[in-house]
Amino acid sequence: MSAGRREWRWVLQAGIGQWGSGSSSRTAGKSTLLRILAGKRLTKTRDCRILGQDVFMNPPHGVVYLGTEWSSNPVVRSDIVVSDFLDSVGGYRHKERRDRLLRILDVDLDW
Repeated sequence: MSAGRREWRWVLQAGIGQWGSGSSSRTAGKSTLLRILAGKRLTKTRDCRILGQDVFMNPPHGVVYLGTEWSSNPVVRSDIVVSDFLDSVGGYRHKERRDRLLRILDVDLDW
């Protein structure tokens, strides 16, 4: 490693169907980390692996980064019942996970 250059090696572990959340101050790199893990942003070393696979050359199946660009979608900007919106983006595919998250976040489906 050259002077002034830092190398980071992180090991994150999650089982199938598990999820997590993170929070920190603004500009701390949360979105950047998620983009890297989804293979949407190259690192300087071009080395990021999930289950031993290079995320840039072989993106992991089922790992998706949904950035803020969805907020400019006209459907999202119009009046729509929360439950209808969730169904429109595939919320019905993972009903148990969706319902659990809605309970945790205390979301009013009729809002």
